[in-house]
Amino acid sequence: MVTVLVASVLIATGCSGTKEGTDWQTMTLTQDKPVLVELSDGDAVRAHGEGMVFEAELEDQSGKPVARLLGHHLIVDTPGDDGIGDPSLEERFVTLSLIFESGDAILVQGASVYPAEQRILKADVPQYRAIVGGTGAYKGIRGQVKTTRNGDETYTHVLEYTLD
Repeated sequence: MVTVLVASVLIATGCSGTKEGTDWQTMTLTQDKPVLVELSDGDAVRAHGEGMVFEAELEDQSGKPVARLLGHHLIVDTPGDDGIGDPSLEERFVTLSLIFESGDAILVQGASVYPAEQRILKADVPQYRAIVGGTGAYKGIRGQVKTTRNGDETYTHVLEYTLD
């Protein structure tokens, strides 16, 4: 009887993991060309465990500076053709922090693919990462960020999010 009751409640409330009537918002930010600093273990081979840190200014759609972006890439791809994935691409874990002028912040994490041996994303190929949290006005944020490198080495970040 309890199993039937629990099953009825789950069916009635939905099991999809999404909330009915969730208010999704969009924010588009343009990132200036980033300042990149390589992190190396000192040998001549660029491989797993190495990466880079970077920072850049972020502007809203009107061109007004609104935030700073601090980021970290960590190469997780093993060197050479290991039989997993495309050997012409390099997998990295990426962590981004968007820090707004108010001090409020949005934290973004995910895995992305880059051309092997390259410091920056391939132009016009979007990468998606999860919004994993925020502070201040962004407390309870969740969603995703679509990041696209433009031909001039600036980036467009489209945040699709909701605040719980």
